[in-house]
Amino acid sequence: KKKAASDALDAKNALEPEKVEKQRQNIDKLFRHINEAVGEYASINAEKERIGEEEKEQKKLQEEIIQDRKVLALLTEKKMEAENEYKECEKVYEIHSRAIDQAAVSLRNWMREHEVTECPVCHSRLESIMSEDDINDILKPYRQELDEKEKRKQQACNALTAAATAL
Repeated sequence: KKKAASDALDAKNALEPEKVEKQRQNIDKLFRHINEAVGEYASINAEKERIGEEEKEQKKLQEEIIQDRKVLALLTEKKMEAENEYKECEKVYEIHSRAIDQAAVSLRNWMREHEVTECPVCHSRLESIMSEDDINDILKPYRQELDEKEKRKQQACNALTAAATAL
């Protein structure tokens, strides 16, 4: 019996339980490190995906900015065109207005001074000298065009301001 116990003790010692326990603890420690590494790897992959999504969003926003800048450039161009058209129309109106005013004032004064009762051009009898209403009727189409150009200019300015504000 002693020999069997001794052989069993020798067999147990041959297995080196302390060494086996230490290796088991090392293996457990390695498994914990592996599990931590797997968790970190998953976190890194999730972060990569998030970064990828943010890069896509950033690219999309940059494309929107480029489009918005194109829209603003177009609206600015339209505003400038409307302003230029308005200025040209205003010049034409002013020229006609001054010409009619100068001619009318000059002709009225001359006719009053000389008590003219007939037209110096066609010699028809004058019942009255041209009134302000008559002059305004002559200028009416020019004034209407000027008003339309001013309205268009204001609309272009408003569109540009609204677009710039929205951005």
